[in-house]
Amino acid sequence: MESFPIRKDKCFDPQRAFRRFVVEAMSSSDETITHLDIIASSQFNHVPVELLGKAKERYISISKQLNSLAKVITTNLKSDIRDPKSDV
Repeated sequence: MESFPIRKDKCFDPQRAFRRFVVEAMSSSDETITHLDIIASSQFNHVPVELLGKAKERYISISKQLNSLAKVITTNLKSDIRDPKSDV
């Protein structure tokens, strides 16, 4: 079984890659919320609406947590940018 090589070039920033992963996870969670709404409103739905509502609430909570995490990462990325004048 092969493993993926670790990128060691200067362009790769693990913190930015993690932020992108978190944002994509949030997008997937939001998409799931939309799908749950579609299922709940479908005339062919055989899942209790209460169960769909509980699942939707959990996904909303997950999306909010991921959004908060993405904001913290973004803030940390901005604070990592050094002032060019400090190198003089």
